[in-house]
Amino acid sequence: MFDTAYPFQLVDHKRIPNGGLLESWLYTFISVRRRYQVRVERYEGDIYAIKYYADCHSQSKNKYNLLLKDERPAPIIRTCVNIMLAIYTANPGASFGLIGAYSVNKERKGKIVLI
Repeated sequence: MFDTAYPFQLVDHKRIPNGGLLESWLYTFISVRRRYQVRVERYEGDIYAIKYYADCHSQSKNKYNLLLKDERPAPIIRTCVNIMLAIYTANPGASFGLIGAYSVNKERKGKIVLI
């Protein structure tokens, strides 16, 4: 189920002296139907948060809360896992978290989705 992933590339890296948030990376990949962006944030203690969204929603305040009918979430999730593995290779002390958010889609409102 999670044996397929998409090739990804790093498009941006920023150091952010903002409280506990230290830096962020932006990766991109193209699925069968659309382009996705994956935001990786590093916090104090080498804790990394992984968040992804469809590129077409990048300007939306609800970008992490919108569900798409891509019907193949496993390769998208596996691509996020591969990004985590690449970071872990560079920093073996890294700990990761995937963040869930409530959907704002009318037909699925209130359901938790991974972001």
